[in-house]
Amino acid sequence: MSGWRRLAGPFGAGCVTPSAADLSAQAIVEALNRYQLLVFPAQTLDVAGFEQLARRLGELDRYPFAAPLDASEFVVPIIKDRHEQHNFGGDWHTDT
Repeated sequence: MSGWRRLAGPFGAGCVTPSAADLSAQAIVEALNRYQLLVFPAQTLDVAGFEQLARRLGELDRYPFAAPLDASEFVVPIIKDRHEQHNFGGDWHTDT
């Protein structure tokens, strides 16, 4: 499957396509089914590009537990500064 490089370990792949926006929804879903975990490093999507990519994968929804960006009612920043002891959600990931 082009556009992906297997990560170390039993599952996961990283996107090697310079822009995830260039991938079809079908290619992303097929890779997710094959690898179970996808990483999109070094992307330069702006908020509109991120929403456009997300809309190709499904309907967008509002996250009720955090404030979204001013530029989008659907995009919530997930940031952990060096001085912070806990991350967003208080666990190792977010899945909403």
